[in-house]
Amino acid sequence: MTEEAYQAEFECDVDAVVTGRIFLQHIIPRQITKVPWQPDGGPVITAWDLGMGDTTSIWTAQTVGKEVHLLDFYEESGQGLDHFVNYLRKLPYAKQFGTHLMPHDTNVRELGTGVSRLQTLRNMGMRNIRIVPKLSKAEQIDAARMLLARSWFDETGCQKGLVALRGYSFGYDKSRQCFAQSPLHNAYSNAADAYQQLAVGLKKASLHANESDTLSLLNQDDDDRIPNAERWEPDGIIF
Repeated sequence: MTEEAYQAEFECDVDAVVTGRIFLQHIIPRQITKVPWQPDGGPVITAWDLGMGDTTSIWTAQTVGKEVHLLDFYEESGQGLDHFVNYLRKLPYAKQFGTHLMPHDTNVRELGTGVSRLQTLRNMGMRNIRIVPKLSKAEQIDAARMLLARSWFDETGCQKGLVALRGYSFGYDKSRQCFAQSPLHNAYSNAADAYQQLAVGLKKASLHANESDTLSLLNQDDDDRIPNAERWEPDGIIF
């Protein structure tokens, strides 16, 4: 049950609008503004949702103190992984990337090629790839709601992603006249899933960046001492 549904059902809040929107009421309007990349700040983290014949979505974020600054959002369908790597190469902070957070199925080998998307990305020069642990959807949503409280979004770079976060919603079961426990899979899902990857993996991504001596990401010549992406186990503490 969403927070707004709980307020309407159990707290008799007549002002609560039951829409099934998952993140809408957790997005703070004043935290949508101009959010510039800070060259003297920490490395930029990317969080992905990889589509298989579907849309691929990427958020870029920089931690500044306790705040998380969402700099850009990008998504496209019908494109290979090289398209997205080239997009990242053109960003003004391309040389300041920290960790790339990827969903759990990135390491699965494709039947046609026998090569995983993880290896494909590594062959393109990407480094510091980390596989986010697979949590239940409810846990992912809770983590994302917590992260929204300290997220600041660039109003221009994240415009399309914000539309998706606002529209992300649970399906409605007409026969039972209640909202389903699972989110709808629609045009908003991939962006919301990528943000959830950021929420679940951010803590350890930040720790990894602080311990690393380099900010290598998109350079084939960079030292790569990690032969495979590290699979993180959830530690029960998101932040």
